[in-house]
Amino acid sequence: MPTELFTFADLLTRLVPDFDGRRWKVIRHLDRSADAPDLVELFHTNRAAIEFYQTYQGRDIFRNCDGFFSFLGLPGGRARFMGAYRVEGPGQAVLLPEANDPLVPSAFRSMWRRWKVAENGVAQNFRYGIVRDPRFQPLEMRPVIAWGAGERAWHQWDLSKPVLELRQPGEIGACPCWFRKLWPVVSRNSGRI
Repeated sequence: MPTELFTFADLLTRLVPDFDGRRWKVIRHLDRSADAPDLVELFHTNRAAIEFYQTYQGRDIFRNCDGFFSFLGLPGGRARFMGAYRVEGPGQAVLLPEANDPLVPSAFRSMWRRWKVAENGVAQNFRYGIVRDPRFQPLEMRPVIAWGAGERAWHQWDLSKPVLELRQPGEIGACPCWFRKLWPVVSRNSGRI
């Protein structure tokens, strides 16, 4: 693992010098279930869908929380910063809307059906009002952090995660699957890419 030069908290205070992160969390989205959509693709094609998805939580995880920094899980215990959101008011215990409700984005409907069955008619989910915090918009999709040893703990109070990469604005990154599939064909046919 590369040597840590600075942390995510360092980056935040460099961008917003008066930022107080004591009541902010980091959350990491990484759902490996077959019915989960590709969140990286969804970020680029339908960000409102991801934001809707974040408003519902199975527990009251944003209680006593001013906001959260949302990350997309990557292989190897890494995570890429997606955006910052302020939490507006306490979470409300609710039943999930039905999967075919027009409010539920189509990308999440299959997963939503599974959650709705698990809910079993009990208002055990919490819905939050969240608003994107524009102060941190210049960092969106740029920092890649090491999530740390507590990889299964998908929401944490620790903003001091080591920054492993700081990508260029708008950089999507290489598609390793495409490269691995194409490389043998290209190298046999022309010897170069």
